Amino acid sequence: MRQPIHERRRVGYRRLHILLAREGHQLNHKKLFRLYRGERLGVRRRAGRELDRIVALRGRPAMIVSENGTKLTSHAILRWQQERGVAWHSIAPGKPQQNRSIESLDRRIRDEYLNEHLFGSLPAARRIIEE
Repeated sequence: MRQPIHERRRVGYRRLHILLAREGHQLNHKKLFRLYRGERLGVRRRAGRELDRIVALRGRPAMIVSENGTKLTSHAILRWQQERGVAWHSIAPGKPQQNRSIESLDRRIRDEYLNEHLFGSLPAARRIIEE
């Protein structure tokens, strides 16, 4: 039994092209895009809501320092920081010492908790860390 279209998981047209090709349906990606748009099947874009919530609580930062990972170099993140006038500095790859405070915190947590205790559950981990 097929689910109604409004209950199905939405996928982009590129992913749909891959799925159709796997099932043996050969279709030009341009034609698929026209059909996809004609049926208004576009995937809704998410806004950078969490960052806006943090800015509302704590104020706009002058600069954000982050690692150079793909999750922090997406077009949405870069657009968000540009629209709000927040400087963005990515540490050089393989240079964790450029972000000493986080590396220091990670090392302390690993040494004091993760290497010393075996956590059976998240509540147990929270209890031990709070103590």
